[in-house]
Amino acid sequence: MLGKSPADLKLGVYGSTGRMGKQVLEVSQQWSPSFKSIEPIRRFSEFQGQADVIVDFSLPQAQGDLISYCERSKCALVSGTTGLSNSHMDDFKALAEKVSVLWAPNMSMGVMVLNRMLREFKNLAQWEFELSETHHVHKKDKPSGTALAIQKNLEGTGYQLFPDPYKKFNLFFRSDNASLARLGVPSHTF
Repeated sequence: MLGKSPADLKLGVYGSTGRMGKQVLEVSQQWSPSFKSIEPIRRFSEFQGQADVIVDFSLPQAQGDLISYCERSKCALVSGTTGLSNSHMDDFKALAEKVSVLWAPNMSMGVMVLNRMLREFKNLAQWEFELSETHHVHKKDKPSGTALAIQKNLEGTGYQLFPDPYKKFNLFFRSDNASLARLGVPSHTF
């Protein structure tokens, strides 16, 4: 795949029936002159095409078929699937020894900048801060991949996340501030 121009790339979108997969498919089809082909992939057992790059926003239980396909076809992988286990991440690392792999729990430039800033917070111990993240009611992985990445970046800073004490409101991580919980707002606070 390396060395090909975008016009020669065959793009596969795995998880194309989910929220993010639909958006990736829609945006990539708007750019379709930039790619040789774009194919939605619902199940690899039914996929008859050939992809150079798979964009993955599927579910953790679908990762085995995805990794097998990428390994077998020498296909690059860009994945934003969250809720993955340590075993899944080990599989991604092993796959990265054979093909190009990019995984991020959140592809947003703003979240990438935020995570860099969090690494610097260990130098700002004299300050108090609070971060809040809100999701739509259909969010499948709770806590979100973004929250878990933020939690990891807070390690060693002296700051910590607190689990949601208001389970009936279906919130994620929260501090002890209950004002949003009383309103039923689905968010988590750091």
